Amino acid sequence: MRQFLLAGLLTGLVAGAIPAPGRATEFVPHQALYALTMMSARQGSGIATVSGEMHADWTEDCDGWVFNHQFALDVAYTTGSAGRITSNVTTWESRNGTEYHFNVRNLTDDQVIEAIEGMARLADGKKGIAVFEQPEAKRIDLPRGTMFPIAHTELLLKLTEKAPTIIARPVFDGLSEDGAFEINAVIGPAIAPSKATTGAQATLADRRSWSVQMAFFPIGSSDAQPYHEIGLRLYDNGVADDFVIRFAEFSVRARLREIEYYKRPVCTAQ
Repeated sequence: MRQFLLAGLLTGLVAGAIPAPGRATEFVPHQALYALTMMSARQGSGIATVSGEMHADWTEDCDGWVFNHQFALDVAYTTGSAGRITSNVTTWESRNGTEYHFNVRNLTDDQVIEAIEGMARLADGKKGIAVFEQPEAKRIDLPRGTMFPIAHTELLLKLTEKAPTIIARPVFDGLSEDGAFEINAVIGPAIAPSKATTGAQATLADRRSWSVQMAFFPIGSSDAQPYHEIGLRLYDNGVADDFVIRFAEFSVRARLREIEYYKRPVCTAQ
């Protein structure tokens, strides 16, 4: 199962800061914890229940973003057996969106079943390349117009000002050997502000937000059915909550449980 981990889509907000109308959105270094619960399972999949959690940590420096992510799902089957699916990811993306490094470890019941490591570069207006060191040394081309995860999310945030709207872009995240995926994103009309008064959702009260639906297609695929889909609520400060990840066998929902913010670095012009 390919673990697309929403890098760049769970970005945080400045606690207590309410932006003025028209203020540009921006990423804020932070860490966030999400609770995962099963919404549905495909008939005949043999899956009874799914639960887990997801931890995401963004550390900013003057050159780019370091993203550390842990994703764990406990799966119980109708046969009575159970197992744990875990993914540990570390990525670095340059501020100008042209360089990207990735290190992925996917585990089943604490046994590493997949290790992916490498880097990618994009050239302005040209095709990019991804160079893998693991699981085997190889190089693949990235199509013209490819974006990395945070740059793609920054684009989505900008386009919320034009909602409703649709945008399609190839995105490379390095979380599998599949290369870039074509992501078709539909940004819906603005949603009424949240009224939550407790928990992490309380920090989102009175903020603008939009429904975003994303479908992932292999590059060059003629299949009308996406590889998988993600739906979420994207706030004007970049935080995402109440999103649904649809895999082939089951769907899970993630809700923000905790969030903590870091200070931004003081950077001088080069």
